[in-house]
Parts: sequence; C-alpha cells; structure tokens
Amino acid sequence: MKQKLAEDRKLAERLEITFKEYTLKFKKPAWTSRSILTKRRIYILLLRIKGYDRIKEPLFCDKDNYFDDHRYLQKYFQYEQGCYIGEAAPLPGLSTETIDFDDKAFNDKMAWMVSSSGLLPEEMLAELVAFPSLRFAYEMAWQRLLQSRSFLEQRYAKKPEFTKKSEYKKSPKYSKSLEYTRDSEDIKSSEYTLGEAEQQAIFLPQRSDFLSGQATLPINGLVWVASYEEMIAQIDKLLAAGYTCLKIKVGNDLQLEQELLTYIRTKSKTVALRLDFNGSLATYDEAMHVLEKLAPYRIELVEQPLSPARTSQESREFKKLLRAAPIRIALDETLINITGWDAKASFIKEYVPQGLILKPTLLGGFSACAEWIRLANQYRIPWIVTSTLESSIGLESICEWAYPALNLANNTLHQGFGTGTLFSNNFPSNLRLFDGKLGYNSLRGKKHSKNTIKQRC
Repeated sequence: MKQKLAEDRKLAERLEITFKEYTLKFKKPAWTSRSILTKRRIYILLLRIKGYDRIKEPLFCDKDNYFDDHRYLQKYFQYEQGCYIGEAAPLPGLSTETIDFDDKAFNDKMAWMVSSSGLLPEEMLAELVAFPSLRFAYEMAWQRLLQSRSFLEQRYAKKPEFTKKSEYKKSPKYSKSLEYTRDSEDIKSSEYTLGEAEQQAIFLPQRSDFLSGQATLPINGLVWVASYEEMIAQIDKLLAAGYTCLKIKVGNDLQLEQELLTYIRTKSKTVALRLDFNGSLATYDEAMHVLEKLAPYRIELVEQPLSPARTSQESREFKKLLRAAPIRIALDETLINITGWDAKASFIKEYVPQGLILKPTLLGGFSACAEWIRLANQYRIPWIVTSTLESSIGLESICEWAYPALNLANNTLHQGFGTGTLFSNNFPSNLRLFDGKLGYNSLRGKKHSKNTIKQRC
C-alpha cells in the first residue's frame, strides 16, 4: 500500500495542468426557463505528463490477444499519449461557481490548480468541492490517464515497442500490464480510490458493450421553450425520429403547456412524458394546483417543481409536496449544494425523494454522482444521469461512465443526455443517434487530442 502511494506521488509530481478557454456557439438561440443562450463558455483542462515521449511504433495486436480487434485498439489509444483532457462547463444560473463566486474566484481557482498539479488526486479533489465543474474536469482527465497505456508504462517503468507478433508473445511483463487494466479490482483497491463511492462504478471503463457499439443508451428528447408553433414542430420532429420519451421545460404558461400535452397525447398514447419546472413554482399550494391539472396526461415524472429550500418553512413545504403530489417528483437543483456522504445520506432519509437527476458537471464529477447512485440503489429510488450542455468532450465521458453504472443497477430509464448537435463549432464526436437512442461509433475513431484543442482554442 505504501509503495503504491509512493508511486502515485511520484507520478503526480510529473503532472502539469493547463487550461484553454473555448466558446461554444449555439446554432440558434436556446431558450431556457432562466435565460436565452446564444453561446456557452467552457474550459478545457489538459493534464500532461512532463517529459513523456510519445511512442511512435504501433503495438502488434490480433484476436488471440486481450484486445478483440484493431477497432478497440484504436479506441483505447485514441487520446494523445501523455496528455489527458477534461472539461469544465459551469452553467450560469445553476453552477455554484456562477452563483456564489465571481469570475475572479473561478479564474483564481484554475490558477491554483495549475500551480498545484503535483497533488495526489484525492488531495486535489478535496480542494475542489466548492467548484464542481473544475472537480469534474480534473476527475475526467485523471480517469483518462488511468485508462491509458502511458499510465501503465509509468507505473511499471516499461516502454515496449513491439512490431512483431513473436516479440509480443515473448513479453510476460507487458502481458502483466494488460492484466492490470483488465482487472478493475486492482484499480479500485489502489490509493487513489474515492472514499465511500468506491464500490460503485466510478471509473471510466476500458471497454464495454457501449464502447464497442453493441449497446445503446435510451434518452429523452428535449423540447426547448419557444412559441407554441415552434414547440409543436419540435415535438413532431422528435416523435418522427423515434423518441419514446419527451421532456418539456414548463412552469411559464399552464394553459399553453396543457395544450402541448393534449397535442402529444393525440399523437401518441404511449410516449413517456417528463416535465421540468426548474423550481418555477413558488409555494406548496401552487405546486399542488398545477400538478393536479397535469396529472391526467399520465406524466412519468416532474423535475424540481419548487426551488431548493432555503428556510425551515420551505423545507417543510417541499417534504409535504413529495408525499402528497399526484405525480412522481425527481429532485435536480436541490442536490447541487449537498456534498459529502454523510450529508447525502441524511438528506435521502429526511426527504425520501421519488427520483434523482444526476448531473456530473453540477454535482462534482463521477465520484460525487456515484455516492448518490449508491444511496438511490439502497433506497430503491429511480435515478437519471443528465448532461448540462457540455461539448462532445464532456458528453462522451459522461456516457462512457454512465453505461456500466446503469447496467450494474439494471436501470433502463431514459437518460437525459444531449446529442451535441446544438452547437455550430462543437468538437468531433464518436456518439451517434438513432431511434431516440445514443450509441458509440467504434469505427469512427474521432479524437479529442491536444492538437485538436490547440487548433480550436
């Protein structure tokens, strides 16, 4: 254990962090319940091993070895060796970084990360609790490092460059390094595991049915706020595209929303419906009135009808609504400021929510979400993983992580992933969409390399 800790410390001391600011541009203005978005500022984190020389010769691989074929090898090594990428995408009006902190505080924290890149992962993550998007970006990049060949080479001090099959089979040492990646328990038992969530699938997988293109993730189609005619057009397009679950932003005009739901039910009796209020209802009485009006439309769930409770009175009203509402209520924004295992466990016992909306960017990454997942599974609470307008870099990582976690929990609910098509200048993506499901195109082989970042940012 001490030896592994020393090895991790030695590796951490060789890491350096840099950030690149990037502005995503919406193809057309995106209306939310809070504002109108035309662009989105994100920060790309580059975690690099100092002094690492990229291996130039390809490794030999065939179907007799650990990798199934060249497509998986391409995926496994798609990230530029020695440089690992994460994404911080704080969302104005939701992220704690843009509510309780100004830009100076956020920029100062990024500068601190650059100067403190030699910290162990658990030390770095502990310092980023108040900056969940930065925590997610660092965790994403570190997980990429765990996936990579260069991590194994650093740990075992090997840099094999085999080009012949015979040489490959003569190397028991390299086989050992492959065994290390194959056995997830070895990874989970090392010193950089992340506390209470370690028993959940908190690591990005080296391989899965999703990454091989054999499995897909069902997602909800999002209907953006617009005029009635434009929202009807969105609904028609989503239904024609094969979506079996629609999510509508609501809370502004009850009569208009009822007309939309009536239209949807005339088009489909079976499509699942979700309504996202974003805390737009003011009181228990108003929320009960609205939910009773909407219940006849057979709503699967509503998200965050009331704003997160700030007073004991608001807390009592929220808990009362959770018990009395005629529609299942899933909590979203309420989860953002709850950090740490003990606080989360106490919250679940006190509120007994009927659903959880998990957003890694807003909650602090995979490990923070895994704590919620563990509690949700324990109390049999449905949970849904949702993206928050990340670029394809963040979106791909969330999908990769979510698949094994969903599979482990036998969770077949529609997830809240975007598709990356809202932006005119998004990064290349391996994700593909068909029939309302998100899949991974293992043949496409698009890369998120430091050269791509350098060209764009």
